[in-house]
Amino acid sequence: MYGSSIGRLNVYQVNNGGLPGKLVWSLTGDQGNSWKEGQVPLNSNQSYSILLSGVIGNGFQGDIAVDDINLSVGYCEVKPSSASRTDVTNTTTTPVDGTLSAWGSWDACSKSCANGTQSRHRTCDYSPPTAPHGKPCSGSLKETIICNTEKCPIAGHWSNWTNFTACSVTCAGGTHTRNRTCIFDDPEAPHCSECFGNTTDTHNCNTQSCPVCARNFLSAADYESDWVSIEAYHPTQAVLTFPHGLGEVPLLVDVSIKSTNGPNKDFIFSAIGSQPRDDDIPQQWGGVVYFYNKSHVIVSAPTQSNTVAILGHVIYTDNTSFYAGPNADSVDIALVRVRAWRVSTLPLPAWKVTGIPVGFNRPDLLIEEPHPLNEHPVLVVVRTRITGGTLAGYVSDTVGASYLTRDNEDATYCSGYIISGFSDKAVRVWTNSHGCSIAAGNDGYFGNKSLHGGRGDLEIFAWSASSLSNAFSIAGYLGPSVENESLELPLTTATHSSFVRSWVESMNGPNAGFRFIGAGAASPFATKTDPVCTYGGLVFAYKESLARMWRPLVSGNGGLICVPEAFGNGTHSQLDHGGKVVINVWSTMPIEPYHWVEPQHMCMHTKIP
Repeated sequence: MYGSSIGRLNVYQVNNGGLPGKLVWSLTGDQGNSWKEGQVPLNSNQSYSILLSGVIGNGFQGDIAVDDINLSVGYCEVKPSSASRTDVTNTTTTPVDGTLSAWGSWDACSKSCANGTQSRHRTCDYSPPTAPHGKPCSGSLKETIICNTEKCPIAGHWSNWTNFTACSVTCAGGTHTRNRTCIFDDPEAPHCSECFGNTTDTHNCNTQSCPVCARNFLSAADYESDWVSIEAYHPTQAVLTFPHGLGEVPLLVDVSIKSTNGPNKDFIFSAIGSQPRDDDIPQQWGGVVYFYNKSHVIVSAPTQSNTVAILGHVIYTDNTSFYAGPNADSVDIALVRVRAWRVSTLPLPAWKVTGIPVGFNRPDLLIEEPHPLNEHPVLVVVRTRITGGTLAGYVSDTVGASYLTRDNEDATYCSGYIISGFSDKAVRVWTNSHGCSIAAGNDGYFGNKSLHGGRGDLEIFAWSASSLSNAFSIAGYLGPSVENESLELPLTTATHSSFVRSWVESMNGPNAGFRFIGAGAASPFATKTDPVCTYGGLVFAYKESLARMWRPLVSGNGGLICVPEAFGNGTHSQLDHGGKVVINVWSTMPIEPYHWVEPQHMCMHTKIP
């Protein structure tokens, strides 16, 4: 407020909008050309406004300016002293002490969990407010406490993946896995959400083809039938068909006959790969015949084809007139089981030869194939794929001796089989010299089907000791000149699931060192029908702990080694009543994955867990 014509500066307290309100402070006249402090006490128990009003004087020389307006709680004096103060009520000059108000409500907690804080407030009041202030209040105006102390819910998060496990196989496609876990950093805190995703991750591995490795064990058969009943001359149980379902011609077929009663109860006899004799011969005989192709195996016990006496048996052994052996037995009802192995399931042969033509109009009636093994093979399969006749498409396994030789020029009673043997240097194969069938199943077998094969392709497969390891092998000598001859040998590892083969080895003569496979059939004949021998071969059976053998007696025209003159144009024909018996036993093993073992680089058989 400066100038000679200054009027007045008024301060009004406006309650409830009533203008101009109550005048509470007023100052007039020239106050100089410097800022002065003005101060006015206000008192109200309700909301109010402050109105400042400048009034001009008698002229124009002067101005009024206001700056820095502040409000504060407490007693204040009127300034400047020259200002007038009006309408001031309940004024006192005696100071009053402050008193604490009641606590207000608690504020909201600062956090919903994990130790937040909340506060409440109170005020220090002076009554009346316009009185000079005495002592301040004693005590805090704010109180703070911890709230929501429970732990906050937490979300799970994934751990790192573990390393992949080892592949389930080493080749041909396996799987391996890795894992992770859902982790909660505070296991005691509540969980608000689980981890999203899988705990296990599985990938393919080792998808490369398995190496072609030389397994040296005999695995379990790809096809194995149940033991089923077979009965000679029965209308439905004499001829049986076993679908093997392999979709290929098996490389190895085993047809086993088990006796269920009599002196040979539980002993297993081998079936024969072709018909041993014609049923027109008035003499007892035995044997079961089989052929096989890419879909099934057909098996036949003796059947009646002509109106002749019923003399054939499923199992026939003799220890009286024609054979030396543990017992004489004729069984018409027994059990039969068929097993078949694929080419790929068996270990690779150490040597093989295929596609050798045999049969009608072939000049090579004796075939000798040298092999490079320089040792006796532990297993040899010699067979013929029949290409001509009603057996075309079937396979016939060769036999180890002549069962019954009928050397008639008109071939009325031709011998329908092929004889084979092997040494440490070669395999020999004899076919009939007079154009007889190389395989037959008629006149005493397969009912009236008249099965026969005149032509075929010979196949030879041989496994060495290193390419096919056998679990057990035993040898002994048989013959009338053998001291303490034993026609029974112990088998320590054989079971009904084992694969067992027997051979008799010629110790002298043109076939010295050659081994001829044994069979489960005796087919003697009292009449001499061949200058060298009429019948022969080793008759063999086994059970879990014992092998039994029967050999032809010297008194007949049969021999343990019997290669008749009627075969192979008489080349290397031989009759011998003695020889060395060799029995090999294989324990069949299930096929599991294979892997290469370093550093030998041998393909080993192992199961990976």
